[in-house]
Amino acid sequence: MIKITEEIHMSKRPIFVLGRNRSGTKWLSNILSNHPDVASLCREGAGGIVEVNELSNPYLFGDLGVIENKMAFLAFFEKTNYFKLSGLSVEELHKVQFDTLHSFFGSFMSMVASANGQLRWLQKSNTLALPGLLASFPEARFILIRRENIVENIQSHIALHWLGKERIGSQKQLFRKVISYVLHWKFLSHFKSNPRVIVTSYEELKIDTELVVRDICEFVELDYVEGLCARVYKPNSSFSGAIKKDEVLTVLDKLKINLYSKLCRMIPYSFYGLATSQIVNRFRSVKGRGLFQPNTFSIWSESKK
Repeated sequence: MIKITEEIHMSKRPIFVLGRNRSGTKWLSNILSNHPDVASLCREGAGGIVEVNELSNPYLFGDLGVIENKMAFLAFFEKTNYFKLSGLSVEELHKVQFDTLHSFFGSFMSMVASANGQLRWLQKSNTLALPGLLASFPEARFILIRRENIVENIQSHIALHWLGKERIGSQKQLFRKVISYVLHWKFLSHFKSNPRVIVTSYEELKIDTELVVRDICEFVELDYVEGLCARVYKPNSSFSGAIKKDEVLTVLDKLKINLYSKLCRMIPYSFYGLATSQIVNRFRSVKGRGLFQPNTFSIWSESKK
């Protein structure tokens, strides 16, 4: 019988890879997941590591200190591929001690690491999760990765989700994508001086993968091992099929993106931080029953396939 406590999962010094979609987060996470001392949940159908973007808003499932919400959460979690990939039993799952989404993932992933004889565990999420994760995991190390070229990031994002079948359509939609990019960029810039944070970029990783990974291993206190940078899973490219880059954005679209970006970057971080905290507080302020929302987790949809 395995007993997992908050102290145990913190002592394992978890590693988080955070960034905006289409910025190399999965590529970097898959590389670090190759390390024999690092536990993570990966599968071929997900292109490697299974991400948990909802860590950026830990109140989506309501107050997990409320027993009804906690039991509903566990009952649903049992049926997910995320849980099935862990190899743990339902009995072990129900011994996890938690009262928040963060403490659940800390305890759960520590159990996975212990079951496999590994010293560390790794999880991929998005940049906006960073403030909450810094507070919840004081022993963790955070790797922030950005894609410096905003046009390429948005171009790749559109190609992946719309498959080239429809254009952005309106200036409003384009502006929203720029706002999203700049929001992640602002968070990354604000926290990059934190001693528990290291920042890299997709472009740097592409130019010299091994050098970047060696620096990261030193930062998170892992020995670099030969073969760590090998690709185990198929590259998660938006343009591996028939879709071409010039089909996604027009020249005018690209000009608009750069213009909007310059304007949005002029807005101070305090505005973006306040707006994000207000969204989180909206979920935090609602308590009681009826908060369990089974459609929020991206990982849950995989259990239906």
